[in-house]
Amino acid sequence: MASQMRRKPNAFNLVHQLILAQRSTGDGFGEAGFEAWDKAATLAQAYSIGRQESAAALNLVKFCSESTRQRLCELVEKYGMRFISHDSIASNMFNDDYCSANGTLEPWQQQLTNSADLIAILVDRMQADYLGTHVKLRKPFNGVVVVTR
Repeated sequence: MASQMRRKPNAFNLVHQLILAQRSTGDGFGEAGFEAWDKAATLAQAYSIGRQESAAALNLVKFCSESTRQRLCELVEKYGMRFISHDSIASNMFNDDYCSANGTLEPWQQQLTNSADLIAILVDRMQADYLGTHVKLRKPFNGVVVVTR
């Protein structure tokens, strides 16, 4: 019966477990602890999930702000993993200090660096676009689509 009740593993289930483990140790895993957890393959093997899922979970715990993590968790809880893919979260696009300026856009580095307000606007727009799309045409936001937003 318990195996039928278990949710399919994904980054957000793992984030919940990582936060509980972080609270129980009291020191936020310590520097050596995060280095050990930083290898996505090791984490994937330990929790029986894929490399992208483990990289996304580590990114949510280590580099995303609390408000961004909570907002994304709420949206995934409401819409499921059909809302966002693991590769977009694993690619650092939701980090506070992520900068999408490269090549000819480097002079715009300051304007293209994420802030808490910009990430909040991005997540709100993603939700509005998701809800504005017909149910049968909805697809998870992957890394390419999030960059264009």
